[in-house]
Amino acid sequence: MAVELKSDKDDILRGLGQLLEALAHDYDMALLVTSQSRADRLNTKVFQASGIGLAAVNSKGEMKIIVEPKIVKLSGEI
Repeated sequence: MAVELKSDKDDILRGLGQLLEALAHDYDMALLVTSQSRADRLNTKVFQASGIGLAAVNSKGEMKIIVEPKIVKLSGEI
């Protein structure tokens, strides 16, 4: 599983790109972890459609899975 951690100031699109690249290179699952406030502003449809999971960490350090990651097999060839 590939995991990408993003703070409130980090570029989410870059994180999604990194996770998609990991899926293209034989990782079978991917998870983006960010703050609760940032996760609340994201559209979960993007994660549901791509199979990438989304998790949020609150101010107490508790992690909550918002979108479960799915097993994804991407081919490196077009």
